[in-house]
Amino acid sequence: MKPPAEQARVGAAADVRSRGWVTWRAVALGTVGALFVCAVTPYNNYVAKNTDMVGGFLPLALVMFSFVVAVLVNAPLWKWMPRRAFAMRELALASAMVMVACSVPGRGLMGMLPANLAAFQARPASDPAAAEIMQNLALPRWLLPDPIDRPVDDVVARAVDPTFRDFLSRQPQTDDYTWQFVRRLGAWWRPALGWGALFAALLVMALGGIVILNRQWAENERLAFPLVSVYASLIDEPRPGRAFNELFSSRAFWLTCGAVFVAHGMGALSNYFPRQVPSLPLSYDLRGILSAPPLSELPDPVKSARVFFSVIGLCYFMRTQMSFTLWAAVLMLGGQAIATTAAGGEFPIRAGYYQSLGALVVILGMIVWTGRRQWFRVLRAMAGRSGSDDRASMSPDFLSDRAAGWMFAIGLAGVVTWLAIVGAGPVGTLLSIAIMLAVYLVAARIVAETGLFQVMISIDFGPPNQMILQAVHGSVTAGSAQRNYFWACFTNYWFVQSLRESTPPFLANGLRLVGNAEEQAHSSSSDVRERSRGAWGVIVVLGLTFVLAYFASGISTLWVEYRYDVSIDRSAESPINSWAAVAVPESLIRGLVGGYAATGPTPVERNLLLTYASIGASVALLFAVLRLRWAAWPLHPFGVLLATAPPVQAVWFSLFIGWLAKTLLLQYGGSAAFQRAKPVFLGFIVGEAGAAAFWLLVNLVLASMGQPFVAVRLLPG
Repeated sequence: MKPPAEQARVGAAADVRSRGWVTWRAVALGTVGALFVCAVTPYNNYVAKNTDMVGGFLPLALVMFSFVVAVLVNAPLWKWMPRRAFAMRELALASAMVMVACSVPGRGLMGMLPANLAAFQARPASDPAAAEIMQNLALPRWLLPDPIDRPVDDVVARAVDPTFRDFLSRQPQTDDYTWQFVRRLGAWWRPALGWGALFAALLVMALGGIVILNRQWAENERLAFPLVSVYASLIDEPRPGRAFNELFSSRAFWLTCGAVFVAHGMGALSNYFPRQVPSLPLSYDLRGILSAPPLSELPDPVKSARVFFSVIGLCYFMRTQMSFTLWAAVLMLGGQAIATTAAGGEFPIRAGYYQSLGALVVILGMIVWTGRRQWFRVLRAMAGRSGSDDRASMSPDFLSDRAAGWMFAIGLAGVVTWLAIVGAGPVGTLLSIAIMLAVYLVAARIVAETGLFQVMISIDFGPPNQMILQAVHGSVTAGSAQRNYFWACFTNYWFVQSLRESTPPFLANGLRLVGNAEEQAHSSSSDVRERSRGAWGVIVVLGLTFVLAYFASGISTLWVEYRYDVSIDRSAESPINSWAAVAVPESLIRGLVGGYAATGPTPVERNLLLTYASIGASVALLFAVLRLRWAAWPLHPFGVLLATAPPVQAVWFSLFIGWLAKTLLLQYGGSAAFQRAKPVFLGFIVGEAGAAAFWLLVNLVLASMGQPFVAVRLLPG
């Protein structure tokens, strides 16, 4: 018989694990984390220019949220008040809420939307071509902010209104800035609701689609979901009677964290005290040595790279084949450029983009074909011809096939309806939907299979869109064809160029994390109806979190954009969000819409597109077939798709180091040594995130004191 004290500890742990999925404590904790991310991200990213609070699918904000809650909140509760401690299921739900919130304030949504809308309105004042384009597009008034002083239809007169002028030029601040901000905020309520309708439909579509995909990928294909393993290790419950879980009880974890923290701290301090504090060499630069042909054709990230400890740590959770593919693909792309140049040809950067387009088509075909039984099962359930609705769910990310299918269908119908109302036209709507579904599906698959926390698909959909519109309308710049093309290109910028912080991969990881926590709670024997209510509760909470984050981050972003003319670090960058306020509107309005000839792509460009898209598709298909026929084949089709992606090129060297370390560990240490090394690799991730968070706070304190500071950016992105 166990001692009474031990029985009490075991009973307390059982009580904690018996709590439901959705508790008021979990929702409150997640809400606090979500509001913090939405409030701080715009100021941190655009004004202070620190390491991005989000920046990808392993957000700094979420890592530090999980760390602080597990170490500073839950550990004392487990030690002294174990019955009041947060269960892993509660922390999983709170973390999933923060994940959803992380998809809103960055470039995935609010980092683009307000600046784009203001620039669209302000540009006609200085650009007659833009004025003509905006007049021809005839965008609905409810999509754009209202002028404060000039409620007129003329686009040039509207362009000089303070709503748009002050957004981009930031007039000198006065004592009544708060009242000025309230007035300007009133100009944004109509576009907030108008665009909010689109994002609500996208959210419903994404929730239904991710539930369907997670069942296929987690249950049928057994994908790794590496990032979920990282999150689960941080919020795992301790053994009865212990304050810290297995990870935070590991000495190797803390030593690794400390070493990474010190290494980055020396680099940061050397910016302020270059003579007293040396900077550890965490990068190399061979551009001077590799400046002569043919090696000069190598991508710049190959010739100059830096080490990211978080990427090395992530390689522990990534399949060895996948980490090898990603770094090798970057070198293979450089080899292709060298070989083409040596043969007397030319390998422009667009050629790599078109190869990625061909690979994208093949990978989409692979995903659709591999999951065909799941898709047909969902369709049968939606038609009431299957009994799948009655089967017990294994976890809350597995709602019934019928419910998930109808959620996806209703959301898709809402998106189509919205695009039709704004005048996208049949072809523009079809292209927009095709681009959205393709990039969302592939991005979610990449994150689920590789764990890459920065995903970008470097594809220029402009020429293919032109070719399609030319075939349908005969001209790209005439009437409805121009509006179709505008919306297709707008979708390209929003859902392709801003993919690294998009909502679906966050939802996939969040729902999978909650599902894993539920499975660990051994609840498979609980009542099916109770678990179904809990699953719907998770879906509703995540949906409401998105709505809360949408409005909270919108207000925070507008406050920052109207208040600050330049960034407050030593770079003094202006405008503070130049990508969304200048680069995207200029390229979209002038270059993409007004600059193309009515004939579409030139014959040379058309030939380049077809040639390299065919090469990319052929190589990706070859890799896919070889993977099926030969288990030891080391290259995945993702390599062809992601070789041109800047986030992958930026971390290729760290992927190589992580792959090499894991390979040597398995080869010479075996599975036992591999398991013992897990805290070390997690220490790389948490240590780098902790260093980034520490110097972020230091810079914010220096800024509040009016002192100059150097922005410290430690994570990729």
